[in-house]
Amino acid sequence: MRTRRGASRSQVYDPRQRWIAASIERERAPRWVVWWGVASRRAVPTWQGAAVAIVEGRDAGELWAAMNAVERRALGSADKIRGGGGGFGRDVR
Repeated sequence: MRTRRGASRSQVYDPRQRWIAASIERERAPRWVVWWGVASRRAVPTWQGAAVAIVEGRDAGELWAAMNAVERRALGSADKIRGGGGGFGRDVR
C-alpha cells in the first residue's frame, strides 16, 4: 500500500515505533496522553494546573526527558504548596 506522498505503509507505520509509543503511554498513564506521528512525538499532561499544555521531542528519549522535566516542575510546586509529599505517588525517572 502506498500513501499520497509515495512512502509505503510499512515505512509510515513502523511497528517498533508504535511499540515505543504504546510503552511510553502505558508507563506514564494516566498522567499523560502520547501522540506519536510520522514526524512528531508529543505528549499532553492530563493533570489540572500543568505548567505546559504539550511537550515534544525528536525521539523517544527527548520526549521522555521533556515529560520528566514537566513532572519534576509539578512535584516541586506541589512540595512548596503542601510542604512536601510530591503529588504523583511514583518516583519520576
